[in-house]
Amino acid sequence: GQSPGDAALLPMAAFFHYNFQAVYAGRFAPGSLFWKYFGELWIGMAAATVSGSRTAVFADGDLEKATARKIAAVKIPVAAVCFRYGREDMLDGWFAFYDAFCCAHELLDDFCDCFSDMAAGRSSYLLSRAVREKLPGETMESYMIRAGLEQGYAAISEWLGEAHRRAEMLASERLVSFVRTWQERVGSFWEAWLPDLKRLRGLAEACEPSPHVSG
Repeated sequence: GQSPGDAALLPMAAFFHYNFQAVYAGRFAPGSLFWKYFGELWIGMAAATVSGSRTAVFADGDLEKATARKIAAVKIPVAAVCFRYGREDMLDGWFAFYDAFCCAHELLDDFCDCFSDMAAGRSSYLLSRAVREKLPGETMESYMIRAGLEQGYAAISEWLGEAHRRAEMLASERLVSFVRTWQERVGSFWEAWLPDLKRLRGLAEACEPSPHVSG
Protein backbone atom coordinates (compact mmCIF):
# COMPACT_ATOMS: atom_id res chain seq x y z
CA GLY A 1 0.00 0.00 0.00
CA GLN A 2 0.88 3.64 -0.28
CA SER A 3 1.84 5.76 2.68
CA PRO A 4 -0.29 8.93 3.15
CA GLY A 5 2.85 11.02 2.74
CA ASP A 6 3.31 9.71 -0.81
CA ALA A 7 0.29 11.69 -2.02
CA ALA A 8 2.14 14.95 -1.45
CA LEU A 9 4.80 13.84 -3.93
CA LEU A 10 2.39 13.37 -6.83
CA PRO A 11 2.08 17.06 -7.87
CA MET A 12 5.86 17.43 -7.78
CA ALA A 13 6.33 14.25 -9.83
CA ALA A 14 3.90 15.61 -12.42
CA PHE A 15 5.81 18.90 -12.52
CA PHE A 16 9.15 17.20 -13.16
CA HIS A 17 7.67 14.85 -15.75
CA TYR A 18 6.09 17.76 -17.62
CA ASN A 19 9.35 19.68 -17.72
CA PHE A 20 11.31 16.60 -18.78
CA GLN A 21 8.92 15.88 -21.66
CA ALA A 22 8.55 19.54 -22.69
CA VAL A 23 12.21 19.69 -23.69
CA TYR A 24 11.59 17.10 -26.40
CA ALA A 25 8.12 18.30 -27.40
CA GLY A 26 9.66 21.37 -29.01
CA ARG A 27 12.04 19.28 -31.13
CA PHE A 28 10.06 16.22 -32.22
CA ALA A 29 6.72 16.18 -34.02
CA PRO A 30 3.94 14.09 -32.41
CA GLY A 31 4.31 11.45 -35.13
CA SER A 32 8.06 11.03 -34.69
CA LEU A 33 9.29 7.52 -33.92
CA PHE A 34 11.20 9.11 -31.05
CA TRP A 35 8.01 9.16 -28.98
CA LYS A 36 7.66 5.40 -29.28
CA TYR A 37 11.06 5.04 -27.65
CA PHE A 38 10.21 7.72 -25.09
CA GLY A 39 7.04 5.91 -24.00
CA GLU A 40 8.58 2.45 -23.88
CA LEU A 41 11.62 3.60 -21.94
CA TRP A 42 9.69 5.73 -19.46
CA ILE A 43 7.02 3.11 -18.74
CA GLY A 44 9.64 0.35 -18.58
CA MET A 45 11.58 2.29 -15.96
CA ALA A 46 8.48 2.80 -13.82
CA ALA A 47 7.50 -0.87 -14.05
CA ALA A 48 11.01 -2.05 -13.16
CA THR A 49 11.18 0.29 -10.17
CA VAL A 50 7.91 -1.03 -8.76
CA SER A 51 8.85 -4.65 -9.49
CA GLY A 52 12.27 -4.26 -7.88
CA SER A 53 10.80 -2.80 -4.70
CA ARG A 54 8.60 -5.91 -4.33
CA THR A 55 11.27 -8.51 -5.12
CA ALA A 56 12.80 -10.40 -2.21
CA VAL A 57 15.24 -12.57 -4.20
CA PHE A 58 17.16 -11.60 -7.34
CA ALA A 59 18.66 -14.06 -9.82
CA ASP A 60 22.03 -13.36 -11.45
CA GLY A 61 20.51 -13.88 -14.89
CA ASP A 62 17.98 -11.11 -14.30
CA LEU A 63 20.60 -8.40 -13.66
CA GLU A 64 21.08 -6.97 -17.15
CA LYS A 65 17.42 -7.08 -18.15
CA ALA A 66 16.14 -5.61 -14.88
CA THR A 67 18.85 -2.97 -14.63
CA ALA A 68 18.35 -1.95 -18.26
CA ARG A 69 14.70 -1.21 -17.52
CA LYS A 70 15.42 0.40 -14.15
CA ILE A 71 17.71 3.03 -15.71
CA ALA A 72 15.81 3.24 -19.00
CA ALA A 73 15.09 6.96 -18.64
CA VAL A 74 18.77 7.81 -19.10
CA LYS A 75 18.50 6.38 -22.60
CA ILE A 76 15.89 8.95 -23.61
CA PRO A 77 18.47 11.72 -24.22
CA VAL A 78 20.54 9.21 -26.19
CA ALA A 79 17.53 8.40 -28.36
CA ALA A 80 16.86 12.12 -28.79
CA VAL A 81 20.37 12.79 -30.08
CA CYS A 82 20.25 9.82 -32.44
CA PHE A 83 16.89 10.86 -33.91
CA ARG A 84 17.86 14.54 -34.03
CA TYR A 85 20.89 13.80 -36.20
CA GLY A 86 19.47 10.92 -38.20
CA ARG A 87 21.64 8.25 -36.57
CA GLU A 88 18.99 5.80 -35.47
CA ASP A 89 21.43 3.08 -36.53
CA MET A 90 23.48 3.84 -33.39
CA LEU A 91 20.64 3.31 -30.91
CA ASP A 92 21.28 -0.38 -30.26
CA GLY A 93 25.00 0.08 -29.68
CA TRP A 94 24.59 2.96 -27.26
CA PHE A 95 21.74 1.27 -25.41
CA ALA A 96 23.86 -1.87 -25.06
CA PHE A 97 26.71 0.18 -23.61
CA TYR A 98 24.42 1.76 -21.02
CA ASP A 99 23.07 -1.68 -20.08
CA ALA A 100 26.55 -3.02 -19.31
CA PHE A 101 27.80 0.09 -17.53
CA CYS A 102 24.67 0.34 -15.39
CA CYS A 103 25.00 -3.33 -14.37
CA ALA A 104 28.46 -2.46 -13.02
CA HIS A 105 27.03 0.61 -11.29
CA GLU A 106 24.16 -1.37 -9.76
CA LEU A 107 26.56 -3.98 -8.38
CA LEU A 108 28.87 -1.28 -7.05
CA ASP A 109 25.91 0.22 -5.20
CA ASP A 110 25.07 -3.25 -3.81
CA PHE A 111 28.71 -3.66 -2.79
CA CYS A 112 28.93 -0.37 -0.90
CA ASP A 113 25.55 -0.80 0.79
CA CYS A 114 25.63 -4.53 1.52
CA PHE A 115 25.94 -4.31 5.33
CA SER A 116 23.42 -1.47 5.68
CA ASP A 117 21.08 -3.42 3.37
CA MET A 118 21.41 -6.47 5.59
CA ALA A 119 20.69 -4.42 8.69
CA ALA A 120 17.59 -2.89 7.08
CA GLY A 121 16.35 -6.18 5.61
CA ARG A 122 16.67 -4.96 2.01
CA SER A 123 17.36 -7.31 -0.88
CA SER A 124 19.95 -6.87 -3.61
CA TYR A 125 21.62 -8.94 -6.32
CA LEU A 126 24.77 -9.27 -4.23
CA LEU A 127 22.92 -10.39 -1.10
CA SER A 128 20.68 -12.77 -3.06
CA ARG A 129 23.80 -14.46 -4.37
CA ALA A 130 25.18 -14.65 -0.83
CA VAL A 131 22.03 -16.44 0.35
CA ARG A 132 22.50 -19.05 -2.39
CA GLU A 133 26.23 -19.58 -1.90
CA LYS A 134 26.96 -19.29 1.82
CA LEU A 135 27.72 -22.50 3.68
CA PRO A 136 25.17 -24.13 6.00
CA GLY A 137 25.35 -22.45 9.38
CA GLU A 138 27.41 -19.54 8.06
CA THR A 139 26.10 -16.05 8.77
CA MET A 140 25.58 -13.60 5.94
CA GLU A 141 28.13 -11.25 7.48
CA SER A 142 30.78 -13.95 7.65
CA TYR A 143 30.13 -15.06 4.10
CA MET A 144 30.41 -11.52 2.77
CA ILE A 145 33.74 -11.07 4.53
CA ARG A 146 35.02 -14.52 3.53
CA ALA A 147 33.99 -14.51 -0.14
CA GLY A 148 31.00 -12.33 -1.00
CA LEU A 149 32.77 -8.97 -1.23
CA GLU A 150 35.53 -10.41 -3.37
CA GLN A 151 33.00 -12.02 -5.69
CA GLY A 152 31.12 -8.73 -5.82
CA TYR A 153 34.25 -6.88 -6.87
CA ALA A 154 34.93 -9.52 -9.53
CA ALA A 155 31.41 -9.09 -10.92
CA ILE A 156 31.77 -5.31 -11.00
CA SER A 157 35.08 -5.63 -12.83
CA GLU A 158 33.56 -8.08 -15.30
CA TRP A 159 30.70 -5.72 -16.18
CA LEU A 160 33.08 -2.76 -16.49
CA GLY A 161 35.14 -4.89 -18.86
CA GLU A 162 32.02 -5.60 -20.90
CA ALA A 163 31.16 -1.89 -20.90
CA HIS A 164 34.69 -1.16 -22.13
CA ARG A 165 34.28 -3.69 -24.95
CA ARG A 166 30.95 -2.17 -26.00
CA ALA A 167 32.42 1.34 -25.84
CA GLU A 168 35.20 0.27 -28.20
CA MET A 169 32.58 -1.01 -30.64
CA LEU A 170 31.09 2.49 -30.72
CA ALA A 171 34.50 3.90 -31.72
CA SER A 172 34.24 6.67 -29.14
CA GLU A 173 37.59 7.48 -27.55
CA ARG A 174 35.95 9.67 -24.92
CA LEU A 175 33.60 6.86 -23.93
CA VAL A 176 36.45 4.35 -23.77
CA SER A 177 38.44 6.78 -21.63
CA PHE A 178 35.43 7.29 -19.35
CA VAL A 179 35.08 3.55 -18.72
CA ARG A 180 38.84 3.13 -18.27
CA THR A 181 38.76 5.83 -15.58
CA TRP A 182 35.99 3.96 -13.77
CA GLN A 183 37.97 0.72 -13.98
CA GLU A 184 41.01 2.41 -12.49
CA ARG A 185 39.05 4.05 -9.68
CA VAL A 186 37.21 0.87 -8.71
CA GLY A 187 40.46 -1.11 -8.86
CA SER A 188 42.26 1.45 -6.69
CA PHE A 189 39.43 1.41 -4.16
CA TRP A 190 39.59 -2.39 -3.95
CA GLU A 191 43.36 -2.51 -3.59
CA ALA A 192 43.28 0.14 -0.86
CA TRP A 193 40.56 -1.70 1.05
CA LEU A 194 41.88 -5.24 0.61
CA PRO A 195 44.28 -5.18 3.62
CA ASP A 196 41.39 -4.20 5.92
CA LEU A 197 39.25 -6.97 4.45
CA LYS A 198 41.99 -9.51 5.15
CA ARG A 199 42.16 -8.37 8.76
CA LEU A 200 38.39 -8.69 9.05
CA ARG A 201 38.60 -12.22 7.68
CA GLY A 202 41.10 -13.13 10.36
CA LEU A 203 38.87 -11.65 13.07
CA ALA A 204 35.78 -13.41 11.69
CA GLU A 205 37.59 -16.76 11.61
CA ALA A 206 38.71 -16.30 15.22
CA CYS A 207 35.26 -15.30 16.49
CA GLU A 208 33.07 -17.72 14.54
CA PRO A 209 33.60 -21.48 14.07
CA SER A 210 34.16 -22.47 10.47
CA PRO A 211 30.98 -23.96 8.94
CA HIS A 212 31.18 -27.30 7.20
CA VAL A 213 29.24 -28.70 4.33
CA SER A 214 27.17 -31.62 5.53
CA GLY A 215 27.26 -35.02 3.95
